[in-house]
Amino acid sequence: MTRRPFATGAASAALALALLSAAPLAAQQIPVGTGGSVTSIVGLPVDVPLVVDMTGRPELLGSVTMRLSWDAAVLRLDGGSSTFGSLVVNEDSAAQGVLRFAGANPAGAGGRVVIGIGRFTPLVLDTTDFAITVTELSAAVTFANLLPDVVVQPSQYCPGIGRYGDPTNNGAINGQDALAVLSFAVGLPVPGVTIELGDVDASGSSGTRDALIILSY
Repeated sequence: MTRRPFATGAASAALALALLSAAPLAAQQIPVGTGGSVTSIVGLPVDVPLVVDMTGRPELLGSVTMRLSWDAAVLRLDGGSSTFGSLVVNEDSAAQGVLRFAGANPAGAGGRVVIGIGRFTPLVLDTTDFAITVTELSAAVTFANLLPDVVVQPSQYCPGIGRYGDPTNNGAINGQDALAVLSFAVGLPVPGVTIELGDVDASGSSGTRDALIILSY
């Protein structure tokens, strides 16, 4: 058996460790999106946050320039708010579904940074994508360019079918809804009714217990 000096193996291990230590670590990506799913029903406003996720980064977000667009025939922008530094918003094309804004925060912000929150009102029962374009993203203090690490997350508005307890979709929860659920329970036709909305006890089906809850409400 050929014996190999332990020193040679130790030296190889030390060299490998040194090379590994010298290798640059890949920068953590910076996701940008609406911070989750967005849904509502026609006529009921919904708040849409625009989030820059700095959770995996050592830097603090210092400045940003973005463009947000959507189908204005589906959603109407009714206003918004922001707590990120000095945010300037261009709403000239908001009626056409385009919003441009830029902000700077010398102190910086970390974690899940909410750049702004837009309040939208659904106009029709349809979907629309939120198209986000980031043209500048910089770190506070160091002024480092963070744009190469930005990853825009797919963001979409999906309409809800209605409110639970209102299977008749008339905007009120009352005896008509309970009657619809009772009729369905005994096999009678219920045209124009979204019977899934009658399942207020989340049992998986609409029945007399649901009608009782609706009437009690």
